[in-house]
Amino acid sequence: FRSPTEKSSLLLRPARGQVPEYLRIAGV
Repeated sequence: FRSPTEKSSLLLRPARGQVPEYLRIAGV
């Protein structure tokens, strides 16, 4: 990722059909 802000945006706006990384980390 180019910056923490960009990373956060990608985490908050995952591609369709993909599980956000933070949900995987949380084990949801």
